[in-house]
Amino acid sequence: MFESIQSGMGGRPLGGPAGYSAWSVWDQAPQSLRCPSDAAPLSAAMAPTFNYVVCLGDATGRHSSGQQVSNANRYQIARGLWAMGTYLSAATGTNQVTFGVRYKDCTDGLSKTLLLSERCRPRQETRAAGLTSDGSISVKRGIARLDPNLCRTLGSDTYPSGTEYKITSQFRWTDGAAENIGFTAHLPPNSPSCSASAAASTDPQNSQWMSLAATSEHVGGVNGAFGDGAVKFVVDYVSVTTANSGAVNTSGTPSTYSLWGALGSRAGGEVGSIE
Repeated sequence: MFESIQSGMGGRPLGGPAGYSAWSVWDQAPQSLRCPSDAAPLSAAMAPTFNYVVCLGDATGRHSSGQQVSNANRYQIARGLWAMGTYLSAATGTNQVTFGVRYKDCTDGLSKTLLLSERCRPRQETRAAGLTSDGSISVKRGIARLDPNLCRTLGSDTYPSGTEYKITSQFRWTDGAAENIGFTAHLPPNSPSCSASAAASTDPQNSQWMSLAATSEHVGGVNGAFGDGAVKFVVDYVSVTTANSGAVNTSGTPSTYSLWGALGSRAGGEVGSIE
C-alpha cells in the first residue's frame, strides 16, 4: 500500500489523490481497521467498510475535515484529539489557515483522552442516495441540530426499514467526512447515530452537526484506544449527562457530557477515569 500511495499508482499524483476520491487504494480499507468481532458476511459492495474510527470530541457541531470557520470559532472544531480544519485569518478575514491537533494541545493528558474507538460496519449498500434502511445499523438524517437527546429517543443503534440515512458511512477510510471516519462522545456506547442535515451526501458541509455513537458487536460496550496507546473496554452504562446537551463547547471548558464527554475532550480540564 505504501508504495502504491507514494508512486500514485494508476497515473494519480505522487502521494495519491484527495482522500475523498475514488481510487483503488482508498476504496479498500486495511484489514487492521476491522474488528474481528464484527465478522458478519457482507456483500461485495460493502466489503471495503471498516470499524475503527477516530474521536471527534464531545462538541455536537463542526465535524469533518476541512471545515472552514471564523478565527474566533476555530477551537470548536477540535474538541477531541482528531480534527483538521481551516479558519479565516483574524488579520484580513480572507486568508485561510489550516490547523490540526498537536500533542501539546492535549492538556487533559494523553492517557485520559480517547483517540480511537469503533463503529459497527453497515450491513447494506450505502453509496446510493435515496436508499432507506433495511433495518441494519446506519446514521439517521434530518434530526434537529445540536440536540443528541432527540437522537437518543430513537431507541437502539439500528433503524426500522424505510428510515432515510446518510450514505457512504464508514466506506472510504481516507475521507474526512465525519460519518466515514469518526465518533463523538455525546451519547453512551451503542446508542443511535444521527445527522442534523437532511441531505444524504457525505459532503463536509452536510456533516457538520452530528452525533455518532461508538458501537460494537462486543457484549456491553466498546473498545477505546487512548492517546498514550492504552486500549480499554468502555461499558455502555459509562456516565453520560445530557441535561446540557446542545452546547458547542470551546476548547478549555469542561464537557457537558459527564465522564464519557470528558474522555472525548482533549482540553476540558475535567478529572475522570474509567479505571
